[in-house]
Amino acid sequence: MKRAAAVHHDAPGHTEEANEDLQKEIAERKRTEALVKKEHQRFNDILEQLPVMICLLTPDYHIPFANRRFRELFGEAQGRRCFEYIFHRTEPCPECQSFTPLKTHAPHHWERTLPNGTCLDIYDFPFTDVDGSPLILEMDIDITERKRVEEALRQERDFAEGMIETAQTIVLVLDTQGRIVRFNPYMEELSGYGLGEVQGKDWFTSFVPEHDRERIQRLFLNAIGDISTHGNVNAIVTKDGRRREIEWHDKTLKDLQGNIIGLLATGQDITERRRGDVALRLSETKFRTLYDSTSNAIILVDENGGFFDCNPATLTIFGCATREEFLSKHPADLS
Repeated sequence: MKRAAAVHHDAPGHTEEANEDLQKEIAERKRTEALVKKEHQRFNDILEQLPVMICLLTPDYHIPFANRRFRELFGEAQGRRCFEYIFHRTEPCPECQSFTPLKTHAPHHWERTLPNGTCLDIYDFPFTDVDGSPLILEMDIDITERKRVEEALRQERDFAEGMIETAQTIVLVLDTQGRIVRFNPYMEELSGYGLGEVQGKDWFTSFVPEHDRERIQRLFLNAIGDISTHGNVNAIVTKDGRRREIEWHDKTLKDLQGNIIGLLATGQDITERRRGDVALRLSETKFRTLYDSTSNAIILVDENGGFFDCNPATLTIFGCATREEFLSKHPADLS
């Protein structure tokens, strides 16, 4: 009886203590839930502000979550499956790779162009919902502008490459040490060397005649120092030992920081022109010798019928003391 009374006497104290503990536990749980809710809201706000598209995909093609950027491009799902409201299809897209992580259990990266021309860089990740069910976390980055710029650069590069490949002039690139980086097919044809035979080799010892190397190396150092050397003419030695006279024009190549990384040179083969000039000067010399030494009168007449030159024999024959005296006459005066 005494033992039962003691138990009955202590019961109210235990109840109050248990109630206090319960209240504390409830309060702590509510505080924790509030913190979780706050963190969840903050995380959601971050996703809403991201400039990329974020969504969750279920294995049955529904989208339980999509951020603001995703909704701006595709609109609200309203319970529809992704292929229904994004692509207006009645069945899944055969080219879609978004669900690959469900099979591989690994991230997947791919690109897709939408019917409106938008190009997306897509990253898909395996994800697990709070209840343990599998999901796909997808991030889509709009790279349409980047693709446009890349395509423009590709076309510009292809155009430049086409010009270099077909140009009937030498296009030569040297590094800052004077080593051969590349040259075009015209140079291969002219020199007899394939690019692979001399790429990386010293330009001066490979192509410049020994007696002229020091001068050309000085010009190269000036050019690589951003000092213009346009119009320089020097010979190169071909694979079969022939010499070709080349007129050079150059431009330094620089990286994005403005550092000089090489030299672009274009060269025009003027060998035949030089030979023609020599032949012309020789012909002029021969003509002048004949012109001055013949005993026959040689008179040059312009398109108006007037005299504009004569040889010494003409002065003697027509009794003129000077060339000017004869040229002042009219052809009628001589008849």
